[in-house]
Amino acid sequence: MVEEISQYLAVMIVNRAVEEEGIIAPSDQFLGQFENMFGLQLSRQQLEGAIKILSECMILTKSNDPLAGEFLAIKTTSFQIFKQRVRSDLREYNRIVESAENEHTGINRAEGRSYRYLDKYNKWPALRNYAEFGVAWIAKVVERLQNNEPLESLVSGLPITSSSWTGISDRIGISEKQTIIEKIVSLRSAIEQSDLDEITKKNALARANAIESLLEAPDPPWREIVELLNSRYLCAFLNVTAILQIIFGS
Repeated sequence: MVEEISQYLAVMIVNRAVEEEGIIAPSDQFLGQFENMFGLQLSRQQLEGAIKILSECMILTKSNDPLAGEFLAIKTTSFQIFKQRVRSDLREYNRIVESAENEHTGINRAEGRSYRYLDKYNKWPALRNYAEFGVAWIAKVVERLQNNEPLESLVSGLPITSSSWTGISDRIGISEKQTIIEKIVSLRSAIEQSDLDEITKKNALARANAIESLLEAPDPPWREIVELLNSRYLCAFLNVTAILQIIFGS
């Protein structure tokens, strides 16, 4: 539960850094400035979890000076650099898939590798949602946290405004839709061959099958499809990021 809330605190801290043109402070003072962030009562453990996520993603950096001691910093450009690194990892993932004799083999090869930034991007849905939907999404997250809504609704849902979906149906033609369907078929194959336990595997397959059924509609319900893709059962599969990029045109 701590990790689930920490990922949202992490992106809230990143957004604060953007608003304030960066955040720099001695390490022993860094967490204190966020303890009452947005009027929320946050535990030290939750905040430490957020800092750990940002550090793993290289969004937060540390420096040591013999006289001044250890400082922590998040620059205004830190998240943009992280996104660039994610895109670089994704290009490598796609290169492996495209260079194989068929997509099924390529995805199995690509999924067998690790990608420092893309793995983190997929592990923490809040990072993806913030990258896609920005400030409006953060505002909705804060509202939900302030209302003490269940964490499950924050993790599995996409608290965004209706404007985020503008133009998706117009942009995705027959070709793009077919590409998404093919990637869902490959995703299902990757799930079946994964080392997930049987219950988790069945949950993941059920969601992949549901997405495939929704795509059969003349005008697919993209919000429902994206919510399924962002579920904790599917978001760990790297192919999901490629599907989301087709949907949102990024």
